[in-house]
Amino acid sequence: MLDFDIEIATIAVNCGTGRIVTREGREVIITCWNSGNLYHYPIKGYIPSISKCPVYWTNKGKYTIASASSDNKYDLFIEELC
Repeated sequence: MLDFDIEIATIAVNCGTGRIVTREGREVIITCWNSGNLYHYPIKGYIPSISKCPVYWTNKGKYTIASASSDNKYDLFIEELC
């Protein structure tokens, strides 16, 4: 898994060379890269294995701003599909 970078993530997903996963390796479906909550949580998606309810992340792939200095099991990563 690669550390999350929003630019690399969008390219990987759009080109089919990668997918977004949580720290635990759960698949994440991104529904919007620039949601209405641009200041803190621009990334909107859901984790199908848990719920179809929307989840929001920071542009650095952090589940919450409070977790910026610590790890959270829902933080985002890029998994290569090569």
